[in-house]
Amino acid sequence: MDVTDSQIFELESDVLAYDREKSILLCRSKSSGRKKWAKKIEPCLINHIIEDDERYYISCEYGETSGQYLALGREDGITVWFIPGRSFLHLIFEGHVYSIFVDDKDNYYLLKIDREDGKKIWHYPVDRDLSEYSFKKDRILLKYLSGKTEKISVSTGFNI
Repeated sequence: MDVTDSQIFELESDVLAYDREKSILLCRSKSSGRKKWAKKIEPCLINHIIEDDERYYISCEYGETSGQYLALGREDGITVWFIPGRSFLHLIFEGHVYSIFVDDKDNYYLLKIDREDGKKIWHYPVDRDLSEYSFKKDRILLKYLSGKTEKISVSTGFNI
């Protein structure tokens, strides 16, 4: 693998390497160096990977507004679920995945996603200049480059 054609992600117990030329994602155990699994995925640029005890959540980019968000089993690399679209700023909070998605019309949304099946629990439209978001038990604070701030409910996705 040429360095320019690969991406390496060191995670808690594994290292994931994506060969962009072959479109192969390889998972190796950090401690033993042994291969756990390899998976062919659509050619993309992997933006970021987060993990929990069961899955890797992978943000794949195909273009400015296109991509795919994958949930892969940690032990076998099997696709548990996926969401079409480009994802930004994803994280796990209180048992759910939260991510900013952009659609093909350049609309941005904050999604609350069920980790088990990938179903959307709610979505909230956000402005393109969203720069950060922070979580507390009952609310999400959205901050924009324009100086605008919004508070939304973690449980409902509505303004509070």
